[in-house]
Amino acid sequence: MKLATILAIQAPSLGLALVGVNWRFDRFPELGVSDITFRFNMRTTPVETGYYFAQQFNFANVPEVSNCGLQPREMRDGQEIIHADFVSLQGGTYTTHTNCADGVDGGAGVHCWVEFPGNYNHTYNIRIKKKKHTDWEAMIIDDVTKDEYEIGSWTLPGNAGLIQNGQIGFVEYSPWNSQSSGSCQSLPRTSVTFLKPSAKHFVAKRGRILKVYEYGDCIAEAGFSAREVKKGWTVRLGFANATTEQQDEASES
Repeated sequence: MKLATILAIQAPSLGLALVGVNWRFDRFPELGVSDITFRFNMRTTPVETGYYFAQQFNFANVPEVSNCGLQPREMRDGQEIIHADFVSLQGGTYTTHTNCADGVDGGAGVHCWVEFPGNYNHTYNIRIKKKKHTDWEAMIIDDVTKDEYEIGSWTLPGNAGLIQNGQIGFVEYSPWNSQSSGSCQSLPRTSVTFLKPSAKHFVAKRGRILKVYEYGDCIAEAGFSAREVKKGWTVRLGFANATTEQQDEASES
């Protein structure tokens, strides 16, 4: 495992989501799974801080959702930077991991994050895996180089079960979490591809992105479009600071 740079940031929040991304498996074990992977590609994403691209997931017997995802960052020392998050919103979750901190947006939960030099042309897999009992960890894996980085780990309350089937991912503009929302027409241009999830269980079959749609206060005002691509969907959003048009379809390996 390679050394990664850890930086504190404003934790993500679904409250200001702009896009919903429904995922589900056609077949799934009744009790849930202990190992699931969500995949993202930022090939068409401008290299600048602002957006959070996330997938949510539920645990049995846990009321609040968790999420994981990617945030683009500015170039650093001539390198593209990947930022990955692993978040529990459930009260009673705790952590001793050095990549993690208690509290999410001033509320309960735990937020873990990591940053490292990467390549936006590559697909990144965030793997959520049960360690033991109610301990869960998240790794991010470069689908091309196979480099791995630990995002963090946390422990859910004692009655927590396994990861359940289906939830809603999202795209949010993170600066609006800590300041008054700007106008929808001022949203910076961005684009990302959400790829189908997978799970390490013999019953779990055919993970899919079912639906991508506008969400929240900027419906029909945020320059939204979505296009189905191989194994997923590419989402475009925003107007300001538009970059040179790039190829829509994310690379696959």
